[in-house]
This record gives sequence, structure tokens and C-alpha cells, in this order.
Amino acid sequence: MKRIFDIVGKDISQTLRSPMAALFLIAMPLMFTAFFGLIFQGVAKDEGAQEKPLVAVVGEAQDGSILNELQTLFQESGELTAAVFTTDEYPDSLILFEEKEAVAVLSLPEHFQFLSQDQTPATLYVDETSSEGQTALYTIQRVFSQQQILYSTSRLAVQVVDEQLPYASDQEYQAALEQVLAKAGQAWDKKAVTVSMERAVTETTDLSRIESAYDQSSPGMLVQFTISGLMGTAIIFVQERRTKTLQRMLTTATSRSAIIIAHALSMFFIIVAQQIILVLSGHFLFGVDYLREPLAILLVIVAFALWVSGMGTLIGVSAKNEDQVVLFSLIAMFLFTAMGGAWFTLENTSPGFYAIARYTPGAQAMQGLQNIIVRKQGLSSVFAPVGMLLLYAFLFYAAAILIFKKNKE
Repeated sequence: MKRIFDIVGKDISQTLRSPMAALFLIAMPLMFTAFFGLIFQGVAKDEGAQEKPLVAVVGEAQDGSILNELQTLFQESGELTAAVFTTDEYPDSLILFEEKEAVAVLSLPEHFQFLSQDQTPATLYVDETSSEGQTALYTIQRVFSQQQILYSTSRLAVQVVDEQLPYASDQEYQAALEQVLAKAGQAWDKKAVTVSMERAVTETTDLSRIESAYDQSSPGMLVQFTISGLMGTAIIFVQERRTKTLQRMLTTATSRSAIIIAHALSMFFIIVAQQIILVLSGHFLFGVDYLREPLAILLVIVAFALWVSGMGTLIGVSAKNEDQVVLFSLIAMFLFTAMGGAWFTLENTSPGFYAIARYTPGAQAMQGLQNIIVRKQGLSSVFAPVGMLLLYAFLFYAAAILIFKKNKE
């Protein structure tokens, strides 16, 4: 056991002795956290600033009631905003569309009514090739269909009553029609069946819902630079083989198992310390709420460090020289960072990419961290990600041990 901790102490001292260690392990993650935080903040603001498509409704000034009714219906749909113009303002309503004043322009004929069968049809100008145009087209068609159903069924109901008990006057008939139409509209709003849709997959993080952009950039940079932090100890492993230090150690009572355990432990201790510093910095410098569930965060840190040290050990025993260590470490960093959702949220990717990426170690670490800081969940929410990380750690350590035992250098 003493020999193991002697090697651990040597590795940690040798790694931290480098003047670049503090830069790569602490300074750069914090700088990139701030940098990506500004980027994500801009993206979140842009997403939040997106307005609903504007539809212009153009008609005769004397038809103000139907114009205002359509404006209200479009805005109550939740999909559109609407503006009303008269033909006095825009005799040619197409100009509104050509000048891109609105996504769609609905031009109503004179004395337009939903009940009239003989009137000139309303004209809709819309670009069906754009997503906003499709939204406007679908919403307008839905509103018109709904109103035509309401008006036609209401008129039919009043006509049936009128045939049995005729109304005394046209005014009484019209009042009855308006009353039935109002009750039909209320009944329409009370849906008999409602549909609730939820994703049957693990929830990811939407930038429009996070309280701070640093809730994405801080764990993201922690994941990225924790993976890159394995490089130093992995290089020491290669240097020991190249300088025959490893062979000299094997001539002593130190076994191969003790050597690989010692190198893995040194890597693990460095990575855990790095993550703790980054978590505390994220909490106190960037306001990321890591400490609301400190035990959960610690479990994720430890599990992630075990996997990263396992991968670092695998790279250390597989690489033939320092250049290969750097190459393999960078590939691992970019691959698992990108697929882990550290730079961007996975829910904004294609379904195929998401289906694969969500199971990668980086994604599991991000999920565990953001379950606490973004989704405000409890300790149990990290059990699944931690379990997956421990499984990955076991697989990488197993591969590293098999390769190291077969290596006769």
C-alpha cells in the first residue's frame, strides 16, 4: 500500500509542478465558462425575443365588428398576433404582403359574414414555404373552420325553433341567433377531451427555461476540461515506459496491479480536486446553484472522475508516445463533450443524434448536474446517471488492465 501512495504522490507532484497545470485545470475552464455563458445568454435572449407571426386583416371600415372579431380570434389562438387595417388605408392589400409588413394578409370582401354562402371569398396572401407562413395558414384555416361550424350549427338550431315556434320579428330572431352562438362558443371552449403530450425520454435542458446561461456553460466546461485534465497523468505513464522507469519498478516488489492502481488514483484525486474547485467557483462566481444538493453533486463528481481516470488510464497504457496521448485525449475531449451536450443542449439536435448521444458518459454527467441545478430535483435524480458512469468506469478500467497486462514493454 505504501508503494501505491508513493507513486500517487510522485504523479500528483509531477503533474502540478508544471506551470501550465493551473492554467489548463482551473483558469481556462473559468474563462470558457464566462465566455460560453455570454454566448448562451445571447441565444436565450434571442429565443425569448422571437415574436409570433403577424397577420394583417384588411376590410371595409363599416365592417369593423367582423375585423375586430377576427383580430381577437387570431390572438386568442396563441399562435398569431393580428393587426386590423381598412381598405381606405390599403386599397390594395397585397402591398402589405409584398412589403413584408406581415407574414400573411387576409383581405375580406365587403360585408363579409361567416354565415353568407353567396359572398365573394376572402383572399389570403401567405408564403406557404416558410415556417411562419405555414403557421399562419394553419391557424387561419382552423379559426375559419371553427367559426363556420359554430355559425352554421347555431343558425340551424334557431331555424328549427323558428319552424316550431316562429319568432315575432327579425330582431327577435337575430337576438336568439346571437344568444345561441355565444353559448355554442362557450361550449366549444370546454373541450370534452384534452390531450397531454410528454416526451418518453430523459428530459434535457432548454435554454429558454434555465434561470441563468451559466447553468449551461458551467457544467459544460466542467465536463470538457475534466476530460482534458487526464492528459498530464497519462503522459507520465507513457514517459515511464519510454524511460524504462516502469521496467525498473517491476523489478521491485511493486506489482503491475499496484502500478496501474496508483496511476489511476493519482488521476482520480487530481480530477476530483479540479471538479470541486470548479463547482465552488461556479456557485460563488457565476451563481450556479450547485450547493442546493451537495451530496448529489459530490456523487456525480466522484462517478465522473472514476470514468475519466479510467479513460485516462486506458489512453496511458495504449499510447506509444506523448504525441499519441495528446491526440487521443483531444479526440476524447471533443467527442464526449460534443455528444454530452456541453456546448449545446441535446434537445436541439436531430432525433438520431439525440438517441445516441444521451447515453454517452458526458451526457450522463451533464444530466446528473443539471437535474440539480436546472430541474431542481433531489438526490435520487442522480442515481441513474451515476450508475451509468460507474458502469462506463468499470468497462474502461477493465480494458486498461487487460492491455497493461499484455504489454511486455
